[in-house]
Parts: sequence; C-alpha cells; structure tokens
Amino acid sequence: MSFHTCGGYVGDGNVSIGLPPWVDEIGEAQPDIYYTDMSGVRQKECISLFADEVKVLAGRTPLECYFDLMESFKSMCKGDLGKVVSEVAVGMGPGGEVRYPSYPEGECQYPGIGEFQSYDKYALESLRNAAEEIGHPEWGDSGPHDTGSYNSKPWETGFFTTSGSYTTDYGKFFLEWYSNQLLTHGDQVLTMANRIFGCAPEDSRALITVKVRSIFA
Repeated sequence: MSFHTCGGYVGDGNVSIGLPPWVDEIGEAQPDIYYTDMSGVRQKECISLFADEVKVLAGRTPLECYFDLMESFKSMCKGDLGKVVSEVAVGMGPGGEVRYPSYPEGECQYPGIGEFQSYDKYALESLRNAAEEIGHPEWGDSGPHDTGSYNSKPWETGFFTTSGSYTTDYGKFFLEWYSNQLLTHGDQVLTMANRIFGCAPEDSRALITVKVRSIFA
C-alpha cells in the first residue's frame, strides 16, 4: 500500500511514479499538505503526517483515503488474501518508511544532518498546541533556530553539538513532540491496516508487514 512517490532513491532505478494527479492539484492550491522545512521548501514525496486528520483532500482526510484504498484492495482481492497475496506491505512515509523526508535528493549529502520538516501550517499548529498544554506557549512559535542546514555536521550547530541546546528543556520538548508525531502516525495507519487485513491471533497467515527506518534518519 504505497502512499508516497517512487523515484530518486537507491534501488528505484528508472521508475518514476508520482502522487495521484488529483492530489498534486490539491497540493498546488494547498501546499501546506506537504512537509516543509525552515526555509519554506516543500517536500512533495508524500502528504505531511501533520495533515492526517484534516479534511484537505476534497472533503476527506488523508487517513480516510488510506483506509479507503486498503479496504478497496481487500474487497477486490478477498479471494486471494492469504493464498496468492501472502503479504501486504504498508507504506507510511517517504520511500514507504516511517520517517520524515529530512534529507531530500540533491539537497543533502552524507554525512549532512538534514533538517526538521515541521514548518507546514498544520505542523506549527500542532507544535503550538503541545507547547500550550505544558504551559510554555513561547515554545510553540517555531522549531529550533540553531540546527544548521541540510549539509551541516552536528558539531557545527548549536543544537546538536555536544551539550548543545537539544539538552535544554526546550530541546527535549521539541524532540519529544517531533518523534511522537511520527510514532502516532505509524500507529494510526497500522491500526487501520490491522482492522482491514489483520488475522485472528492464532492465525499464522498474518499479512501485515511494514518497512521501518529510524525516525531520525
């Protein structure tokens, strides 16, 4: 179940498959459905998880669309599930992986640290809400400003360097919020997939697998 583009990664070869044209059209009018870095650059490999529960897709949420696709696949292939179809891999981010698009092709070169992708309006709204909940509304205005750029090394930044600002109360708050948003997205998508494809606990023909990569990759 692919909810992302294909092309540009190692192993993709000459394959180039974009998001559905109707999603691209919506993205042109509402670019905040895409992950966005501090400079305002949009990463259009997949829809931002921060829009998961916002009705941005012609009156539906991305999660509802993901559910509909999986449900339709199950309906069309129900006679083959567990037989011809022995596995369903669920994509949950760029490259199908549970991560942020922190190092886009052409902008980041190893061992560059990449950039946080938390500047679309839905991400900033989530950050503001989280900061207000813990009594620090001033922490919700933006992400950290001392993280460098895509090709910075950790020791070149104020945030990631040894004993850097990632160790402060604010730094810990931001990283916990950022990582938890990713974990929540993964949990929501897999919960839906399990509802649709999941087998009884005693059934050894479980179909669900997921391609997982470090959340800070």
